Amino acid sequence: HTGPTSGTMVGMDLARHLRSWSADDLTRLLESRPDLLPASDRGLDALARKAGTITSLGRVLVGADVGMLVVAEALVAIHPATVDELDTLLGTRDPLGVIEAVERLRHRGVVVVDEGIVRPVGALSDLLHRPLRLGPSFEELADQLPPGALERLAADTRAEGGQRSPTVRAVARRLRDPAVLADLLADSPPGVHVLVAELSANRSPAIALPAAHSYRSPPTDDPLGWLLSRGLVIAVNERGAELPRELVIATHADGLAPGAALRPVELEPVPGIDADLVAGAAGDAANRALDGAEALLRLAARREISVRRAGGIGPREIGRIARLIGREPIEVARLLELLAAARLVRVDGTALTDSAVAAQWWAIGRPRRFLALVRAW
Repeated sequence: HTGPTSGTMVGMDLARHLRSWSADDLTRLLESRPDLLPASDRGLDALARKAGTITSLGRVLVGADVGMLVVAEALVAIHPATVDELDTLLGTRDPLGVIEAVERLRHRGVVVVDEGIVRPVGALSDLLHRPLRLGPSFEELADQLPPGALERLAADTRAEGGQRSPTVRAVARRLRDPAVLADLLADSPPGVHVLVAELSANRSPAIALPAAHSYRSPPTDDPLGWLLSRGLVIAVNERGAELPRELVIATHADGLAPGAALRPVELEPVPGIDADLVAGAAGDAANRALDGAEALLRLAARREISVRRAGGIGPREIGRIARLIGREPIEVARLLELLAAARLVRVDGTALTDSAVAAQWWAIGRPRRFLALVRAW
């Protein structure tokens, strides 16, 4: 096990890890991430800063295998974490496969490992800001809690933290425990268990607040109001609320990606095929897919895609859209499914329209928009 053995997350800490690497490890890092070569001339501090940027990390993940991607997302969801915690979250029941994926990420400077604890590097959490299709974390939402909710949750979950920030982290960790969530819901009014199950099934539900629910003092005589008052659903404004990802994790005891392939498939190079030609063709295909997805999303924003009353989009409508954007019907159908999987569109009556997530997707830049589609796929 050569490589980093101390330090924590990013910048100088990653540089401290890199200083313990062998020359072979550093060479392998630069071979796998050639965009770091210019920074390496300025020393390990500059190399570490560059390695932690969204752009550089995005380049790594675009070329990563499924095991690396799914473990990276799991780590972002609950970091810092041990291998066993990542395996439990995913439900893969393959600790060795998780270890191997962590090692591939570590050798590429995407994570650091310190005494068995795995942490993400740099802007990885920003790049994978909704890992495993989960919503925001309890830590992200804690500032929106109603008065007294954090203290009550800390007492009910037996989370010890002292100051506010450590308390929030401790509560978040406890909320991931299915037994803790069961205790919190033990004395809940009728309908709460059903509502939690329905919300968790969607992983990152958009929760609309009824007019009767005050932003800061919700009623407690209905399931949603009870969850809001307990800080288990958190209002983010007067109209909407979020379910912390920790509750989704707690309700998925079998894991969030039990069928994930953690080990890469070894492909034999084909003689006579130019690798640059293949990369160029892949780039063209990526651009074409993203162009098509953007065209469909623009149509959806204008409510120009009709949905049948019985549900779904009919073949005639698919054909019409295909002619409109210059694509084959099968490609349109596939891209519409992809937009739905990425939660970029939603059904509104008899039309398909863009979702609230779409505005965020348009704002993140073209390369990251494509990465979001790859992750949804």
